[in-house]
Amino acid sequence: MKLIEKEFPLQEVNLFAEYDMTFKYVKREFRESIERLLNTSELKFRGLPKIHNLMYYPARRPPSAARAVTLASALEYSPNISKEIFLKAVGLENARKLARESRSLVTLYMVDPDRELVKKMLGRDPKEITVVDPMAGGGSIPLEALRLGFRTIAGDYNPLAYLILKATIEFPAKYGKRLLELLEREARDLVRHAKEALGKFYDEEAKNCLFFISAEHECGGIIPLARHTLLSKSKGLHVKPVFNKENKRLMFQISRESPTFSPAICPYCGKSVSEGDIREKWIKEHIKLIEDLIEGKIERAKDAPKVYILATAQLAKRRYRAPNERDVQLLIEACEELARSALREREEGKSIEDYLPLAEIPEDNNVFKGLRSYGFKYWYQLYNPRQLLALYKLVKYVRARAEALSKQYGELGVAVALYLALSVAKAFNYNNILTQWDSGDESIRDLAGSQYALGRSVDLGYDYMDANILVTLPWALEAEGGESEEEGEEVEMTRGG
Repeated sequence: MKLIEKEFPLQEVNLFAEYDMTFKYVKREFRESIERLLNTSELKFRGLPKIHNLMYYPARRPPSAARAVTLASALEYSPNISKEIFLKAVGLENARKLARESRSLVTLYMVDPDRELVKKMLGRDPKEITVVDPMAGGGSIPLEALRLGFRTIAGDYNPLAYLILKATIEFPAKYGKRLLELLEREARDLVRHAKEALGKFYDEEAKNCLFFISAEHECGGIIPLARHTLLSKSKGLHVKPVFNKENKRLMFQISRESPTFSPAICPYCGKSVSEGDIREKWIKEHIKLIEDLIEGKIERAKDAPKVYILATAQLAKRRYRAPNERDVQLLIEACEELARSALREREEGKSIEDYLPLAEIPEDNNVFKGLRSYGFKYWYQLYNPRQLLALYKLVKYVRARAEALSKQYGELGVAVALYLALSVAKAFNYNNILTQWDSGDESIRDLAGSQYALGRSVDLGYDYMDANILVTLPWALEAEGGESEEEGEEVEMTRGG
């Protein structure tokens, strides 16, 4: 009989597992429970890098729990193995030592297990035991199995999971510090390239831009589809549309009043409006404009402000501003650059399409089935022009670096290129027309981790976020976590990993 079938320190492991999965803060009661387990008081909370921060994957297993469950599954039950001895083997004493030294809350994931004790409990070398995980997902189980000393075989049918396993398990174990040093250098170069190639298309002060799905009514006025205009729940800040009936002009203000606007009635002429018609018209105009720009039609850039209606720019938490003429000009210039890039690629005998996701959304893809019914047929249509420009520039750069790095360093170079590619993928998970705004956290609700994770399907909302790629990309590459002393204290979101 295995130990896990007879006895398991569920309460203690659950505490560590919960801390593994924390985001911005821990509640006071939970903090006190962890402190008691660590035999240390008045510890500071620190956000910690997590495996699933590298790139979103649905199966997010707490590493501390994976370690404890794996060891308990390998151990034969014996009355001589007490709860205290088992917890020491999985690393509790090491965690207590780190907590005392750092004066911070820690979890098993942050320390190594006691491998000598593990070997003694098993009665043999852990390498004689093979842990097989054919559906390893993000890699928590194989990572902790390796740390326990077991021979480990892991894989996954999903290509993304397979790449995440390479990045979290295989490559760090193979190349260690060499990988870290080369990756840090390449990451800095990637961020530098992004600033040089894309910096002029963003307002440096704006972290995020909130756009409303909008379309022109038969009377000539622009009608936004957005129902929910709350920007900051804590401060009660709203973005308020202001309609000028005389010149049919739409403007926005930051207000503490909740707007009473209903998109079912035209605010200019008073006629009834179909929300479906607004959405359908916007989608058609968006798709046509995108297609024209990647065909090199620079003159179409001037039409972008009629299609992409910016409602507000976020400067920081609880700080927003209304759109201005400079915002409009930056959008137009990004559209022009997208078209010029298409022409330059063509002049060089290449195609901008080589760097964009032009594959068709499969008809049997139930996650995106609703979008297909709206008229979206290709993946590239899920970005506005500035997002598409940033994607093109970064994908082209990473592809070139991947070729150079693999030629110079072999598999080590391939490993570095994989991390760069994952950082770009993560950045654009938060930068597409299917993102939404979370007024509680005042942050972007990403495509995969929010929409897909909650309902296993995605839809086009009333608004979406165009994030400043010069902020999002460094965040996706940063490994350190945020810190907070008390629940609710403002912190930066957990870093990318």
